[in-house]
Amino acid sequence: MNHKMIILILLATLSGTGLVQADMDMAKQMQDMEQRLQYLERQLQSQDTLIQRKQDQIIALEKLLAAPPVVANATTEPSEATNDWHKAITISGLVEVEATRTSNADINDTNNNNAASDLVLATVELGLNAQITDWVNANIVLLYEEDQTGLDVDAATITLGKLEHNPFYFTAGRTALPFGRFETHMVSDPFTLEIGEIFETVALAGFEYQGFYASAYVFNGDIKTLAETQSRTKRIDNAGFNLGYAWETKIQGLDIGLSYLNDLAESDSISEHLNGHNTQDEIAAYGLHATYRHGPFNIIGEYLAAADRFALAELDFKSTGAQPKAWNLEAAYELPLMSKDHTLAIAYQVTEEALALALPEKRLLLGWSLLMLENTRLNLEFAYEQAYEVADGGSGQDAKSLAVQLAVEF
Repeated sequence: MNHKMIILILLATLSGTGLVQADMDMAKQMQDMEQRLQYLERQLQSQDTLIQRKQDQIIALEKLLAAPPVVANATTEPSEATNDWHKAITISGLVEVEATRTSNADINDTNNNNAASDLVLATVELGLNAQITDWVNANIVLLYEEDQTGLDVDAATITLGKLEHNPFYFTAGRTALPFGRFETHMVSDPFTLEIGEIFETVALAGFEYQGFYASAYVFNGDIKTLAETQSRTKRIDNAGFNLGYAWETKIQGLDIGLSYLNDLAESDSISEHLNGHNTQDEIAAYGLHATYRHGPFNIIGEYLAAADRFALAELDFKSTGAQPKAWNLEAAYELPLMSKDHTLAIAYQVTEEALALALPEKRLLLGWSLLMLENTRLNLEFAYEQAYEVADGGSGQDAKSLAVQLAVEF
């Protein structure tokens, strides 16, 4: 064997050994790559699971935000379930500033027919309403009227009831009694309110169902009859009721009702006139009201009257006891003009045998109201008043007045 053959055999041996080693290296690399791919697949699966969880959380959060707020039902009261009843408190208010000018400062005084003008903070009203639970509501109203009252508690009531589930309710506290309706579009109060408005601490039971409504109430008034004063014992001796029917659609609305009070001497104006003096007998009173709306038209009618005469020394008219009455007839038309809401109104009001209460006999009013901005109104009113005739004990004078009112309600 020559040297060339030996060299060839050695080369072949070395080459075979290299190929085997190369195959082994490649197999190990393939195994490493396979393990790497398995690791990456596990990582991807873990990421997919995490992404799916996040997506589920986002969907749940979107559903929660889109859902309406949870309201406690009749069996779960907010104060007991969440202890956050204070979040159900709402605050409201009214501010009215008025400028007035009249041609006759007191038409009932024959010695004073001078013109007068004034600028007053007519009304400041602040209300606080708390829906303690679905069945319990508390309401407080503070009132200030320049030149008339200081800051007073005008109303403070507790109401038990939930009309969505039960037509009956109960209210206790100080409030305006449901005697008369006194609705108006004017700046001035109607004569019916001047005679019949009463604020007292009352216990009232009411009912509302399918448009029908009624309430009955009792209170301990400030004016006593002679028979009651002899007992020298405080008693809840005043009562009244009201009932009616109301319905409303987008186009039409109707409200008719009747109210009764056992003693008109308890009204704020008559009790002030009596100045703490007692009366011989109770003088019952009644009121009728009707309002009708059709589109932009609105009609108001109200009548309020004493059912009997007061004694001459209590409330007089033409040398006899007075039997005061008042009525108000009003019409209004709402129209949009230059992108603003306007209301035009006209009213005619009459009193009978109410001279002792310093009221005119007749009044004609023209009103205009402009919704300037949100919750902000500018109101103008022209009034022509006639006093009772001289033959009736009055002055026979008349007066013209203009009132401008800026009002903000929130």
